Amino acid sequence: MKKFIFIVLVLIAGLGLWRIVQEPPALEEEIIFGVSVVSVEAPEVRSISKILDYDAIVSARNEAYVFPDVPGIVSELVKEPGDKVKKDEAILLIDRSQLGLKYAPAEVRSPISGRVLDIMADPGSRAVPQQQVAIVGDIESVELKFEVSSGEVRLIQTGQPAQITSSAIPGTNFTGSVSRVSAALSPMTRKVPVRVLAPNPDGLLMPGMVSRVGVMVETEEILSVSSSALLIRDGVQGVFVIDADDTALWNPVEVVIEGTDYVGVRGLDEKSRVAYDGNFGLIPGGKVLVE
Repeated sequence: MKKFIFIVLVLIAGLGLWRIVQEPPALEEEIIFGVSVVSVEAPEVRSISKILDYDAIVSARNEAYVFPDVPGIVSELVKEPGDKVKKDEAILLIDRSQLGLKYAPAEVRSPISGRVLDIMADPGSRAVPQQQVAIVGDIESVELKFEVSSGEVRLIQTGQPAQITSSAIPGTNFTGSVSRVSAALSPMTRKVPVRVLAPNPDGLLMPGMVSRVGVMVETEEILSVSSSALLIRDGVQGVFVIDADDTALWNPVEVVIEGTDYVGVRGLDEKSRVAYDGNFGLIPGGKVLVE
């Protein structure tokens, strides 16, 4: 009898365990696998600027080499590189005394107002009129020189605004404008020299510094979407539009102008919901979850 009761209890326990395995507790919400989560935006009319980027070299707008009028020994540096200097102000002094003859120190003066960019003479060194001893430049505004291809030069005109950055001055942006476009190609590079003039009141842009210049060659008011929304599928540019049923639909577009953050396009409705994040792996006709 005891053996029979034991067998019954084992069967009951086994049946309970089987039901637990076969019937897991109900979840409070359904988990959907394989559905992409996307962020969407509505196309907007924006002012989009097309920017052409170039590497440029900074130079002083007005630069002068300084030579002494008389030979002698450099006795004192009145100015140091980086100091401001006025026209006809002394940069250094030269002792022109000779054996048995004593003269007042001769001043080597700046021919222009600006900053002392460099001094090539040290106290105690000999200076002669044929050898430059300093460079002075006006860097209140600077020129940025670069070259463009003959195919792009037609897009660049004097007066166009420019954005300027330099890795030597991270986080700082400067503005300027195209001041000169050459009418001839450089015989060395077969490219067209271009200059941008930029205010530089703090002197942060130094002559010889390599900078990045972005020339705004074109601006248009046009329906636009985020640059991240634009994809290429089978060689065709387009975006994914999310319909009312949260289905991803491939929508080819014509790109009219590309800016830094947005692209101007044709072929979209202003009421469209365009996926701009999470859109890379979408499949036409696939379901999505819109954030």
